[in-house]
This record gives sequence, structure tokens and C-alpha cells, in this order.
Amino acid sequence: MDFQHRAFSSCMGGFYERLIPLVKRSMKKTIGRRLLTVVQLQTLVKEIESVLNSRPLVYVGDDINSNIPLTPANFLTNNPKKIGILETEIVADSDYLPVESTEEKLIELWKNGQRLLDIFWKVWKHEYLLSLRERTQTVLKTGRIQANYQPKTGDIVLIKDDTSRGNWKFGKVTQLIDSRDNKIRSAEVLTPAGNETGRPLNILYPLEVSE
Repeated sequence: MDFQHRAFSSCMGGFYERLIPLVKRSMKKTIGRRLLTVVQLQTLVKEIESVLNSRPLVYVGDDINSNIPLTPANFLTNNPKKIGILETEIVADSDYLPVESTEEKLIELWKNGQRLLDIFWKVWKHEYLLSLRERTQTVLKTGRIQANYQPKTGDIVLIKDDTSRGNWKFGKVTQLIDSRDNKIRSAEVLTPAGNETGRPLNILYPLEVSE
């Protein structure tokens, strides 16, 4: 499909190939047994394309306050910050409506699309972050790549956190912290907001394009 080629145009080598089945798997988990019309599926695919193209490839400069991550969207459009349709809080209405109007049908279709996109974002984000970490590990155990990523002081990293769709949390590693057994399991991270706080290494991930 066209969205795969566009969304992955900035990737290289084996990682490019791994992202394609990753997206297919995330879409399968999102849609499940739901029966979508052709138009609904086409809309969902285009919105997913926007989500994929929002992923950060590399951070521009060493200053975390610059807040300029390059994404595939930067190379595809002049307005990369426009990520799909707007999000809104979905409030369930328990009132019984014997006859559903056209307006209500459109709103319900829109809400269903929002739910699917939110599900895809959570699944895709989790799978994508794991793939970034696994790419840096070469030792295989029990048939699965084991995470062994350890950032360096000065690295710009992704921080796993609950964020809205298409948004990513960044931080700059300022110090690696030794634990009591002399092993490094956490780091001090500076965020664009100017806050410096300790974060465990298991929620810090390298950028897709890095040294």
C-alpha cells in the first residue's frame, strides 16, 4: 500500500523491513473483527499514515530546548504538525434515540474512527519503541532479542509516557546513575520544559536515526 512506502521512506536497511510487519500487526490488533466499510478503512489508513509520519527520526542540535525533531512528515509536507483529525474527549450518551438522524450518524462514525486511531496509537507506539531498543541489541536469547540499550550522557532520547496521539516526549541525558550493585539502571534526564528528573533506563529509547 502507498502509505507504507511514504511512511517508511526515511528508514534504512533491515529496520525499514521490520517496520512494515510491525505496522501490519498493529493494524490487525486495532481493527480485530470489526467490519469496516471501504470508506472507513481508507480514512483509517490515511490517518494511520499521518501517525506513522509523525515519528521522530533525529533531533536537530544538542539543545533539548530547540524542540526540533525531524520526522518523515518534514520531507513530505510543508505542514508536518498537522496530524490527522483533531482529538476530543468522547463522552458516552446513555439517552435512548429511537430514530437516528444523519447528524448523529456522522458524529458516531467520527467517534468510532477516533477510538480506532487511539487504539492504533497505543499499540503502534509500544511496538515501535520496543523495535528501537531491540535494534541496538545483538545477543539473542530464547529466540527473542533482549533489550540492552544504555544511553550516553548528552544523548537525546525518547521517554515512554502517556502522550496524545502523534506526540512524543523527549529528554536529554545529563547523568547516568550507578545503583548499589554498581550497575547503571537509571539516568538524570532534562526535558524541554527545563525539568531534570531521574528516569529508569527501561523507559528511555534511542531515536530511529542515531550514531
